[in-house]
Amino acid sequence: MTYTGHRDGHGDDDTHLTIADHIAGRDGTDTLKNVEFLHFNDANFDVGLNVTHFGNAKLDSLALFSDANGPYWGSGNPATGYNIADLNEQDVQLALKFHLRGGPDIAPAPNGVDLDGTVHYATAGGNDGLAPPQTAHALWNFDYVVNTGLNGSSGRLNDFDFKLIITETSGNLAGTSATFQLDATTHVWTNVASPASHFGGDDFAHPATSAVMSQIAENSENFGFGFATSVFGSLANSASAGTVYDFQLEAFSHASHGHPAALLGAVHDVLTLV
Repeated sequence: MTYTGHRDGHGDDDTHLTIADHIAGRDGTDTLKNVEFLHFNDANFDVGLNVTHFGNAKLDSLALFSDANGPYWGSGNPATGYNIADLNEQDVQLALKFHLRGGPDIAPAPNGVDLDGTVHYATAGGNDGLAPPQTAHALWNFDYVVNTGLNGSSGRLNDFDFKLIITETSGNLAGTSATFQLDATTHVWTNVASPASHFGGDDFAHPATSAVMSQIAENSENFGFGFATSVFGSLANSASAGTVYDFQLEAFSHASHGHPAALLGAVHDVLTLV
């Protein structure tokens, strides 16, 4: 179902899925059933999970040291260009994007946003050619943000479980996948199948309050780092043209009282190396 205008120009009803355009004379009011996703000019809405997806958007201000410097993990990194999933019921924001190492963001591919919020990207394969004792890097980084304080919420990282699943869907190790789980205290993401493999833990290059640190996990990572080479092999393979990666950052409720953990929402990117 497609609507004119932006997501915030339309309201919905919790009992029935009633979509009302706040702009007179445009889309009017519809009562819907058996609809999975709604498409607006600036967003896609997952009806079942109550998640709003923005394919190329700016981070919530809580995740930023400043507008000029961007996220806490570095300086001069734009807060824009993220694929964002806002979990409306939980007031959680999940975000992913890619940028050229030391360079600009990688924009979504033309017509690269799917109805379910998946965003497709393409960039050059290869690495920077550094030799030991220096560490070689892929030509691109992935940036991630978890924010549990959306809309002024007091929610904390440890109120949920967060996982990042990276899968090579095409390439030398097609089918290889790793799931990394966030430690809400240390901000380290650990490979659940191989705990010696991990990334993160150094999210705050700029000072942040303890409250912010309890609500924000964010950083930028490269496939030249050990967490990736231990799973996907050397850059000669993992960064070669024709390789495709699937990145899915997911939020779950805690399992409790015999009830399993439930998926609350996710942000999903696909990167093709050309």
